[in-house]
Amino acid sequence: MSGPLGSWVDFKVESYQGGGDMAAELLGSLIDEVVADLLTTGSFS
Repeated sequence: MSGPLGSWVDFKVESYQGGGDMAAELLGSLIDEVVADLLTTGSFS
């Protein structure tokens, strides 16, 4: 099934790519926060 904007497969691929981008950004932010916490507290245990 396709329309003037493209086929549904194109939109599905774009949504997976967008989800992957968001997941990578979230993971990067979490890692940055953990590293910052470790550096500010000075303890690694």
